[in-house]
Amino acid sequence: MGIDDYQLGLLYSVYDIPNTFMVIIGGMLVDKLGLRRSTTLFSCLVFLGSVVFSMASFWRSYIMLLAGRVIFGLGGESIYVAQDTITAMWFQGKFLAMAMGLTTAAARIGDIFSQALLPRLVAEYAPPFNVTIWLSALGCGLSLAACLGLVYFDLRAERYAKSIASTAAEPGQEFSIGQILSLPLQFWLLTVISVTYYSCISPFLGFANDFLQQSLGYSEANAGLVTSVVSISSLFGSPLLGLLLDK
Repeated sequence: MGIDDYQLGLLYSVYDIPNTFMVIIGGMLVDKLGLRRSTTLFSCLVFLGSVVFSMASFWRSYIMLLAGRVIFGLGGESIYVAQDTITAMWFQGKFLAMAMGLTTAAARIGDIFSQALLPRLVAEYAPPFNVTIWLSALGCGLSLAACLGLVYFDLRAERYAKSIASTAAEPGQEFSIGQILSLPLQFWLLTVISVTYYSCISPFLGFANDFLQQSLGYSEANAGLVTSVVSISSLFGSPLLGLLLDK
């Protein structure tokens, strides 16, 4: 589509900028709507955003590309809030870190597919550009289907728990802005680590493919493979670290 580096960076920015506050709103929606409704909402936004982005590539509309990224971003990070909440609820005790490591590893599979496999697919089989974009939308559709399956099993588990419970569960605590100010120092240190890490790694990964091609002469397929090393290491490292933490 003839997109320059500034336009490419803007596509990343319109996804990231709303999520500086959207994840907080997403957490509040999880509390208000419940896990099943909020997870379904976020998954639908991700799928809708991917479809709009794919249609934009067909019509060659940069404005639609931006719109698709915005819609995708409204659900793309908030769904991690719901995912971690569900994981903490289903896997408690010594299995929690391992479960979170596995969910992180699953997310990295998608990164590897987009960074390493899609460029090689394009290089070897030369499918139309739109086909590769729609493959990503198909992946988001499968994610939505998995979400609906999760909702079904979670609903069944809740009904079973109610059938054997002797006492009613206590209602959850209402969220208030004042709770943020009372968070411990450890939380803010972890926040600083996350901000500094992602402010470095996310922009680099966004432009690493072009950098490797233009500066070091890598082919698009090989550049994607090198870029995916970060995701590959996380794919295997996250479950192992989770297992060690549980031990």
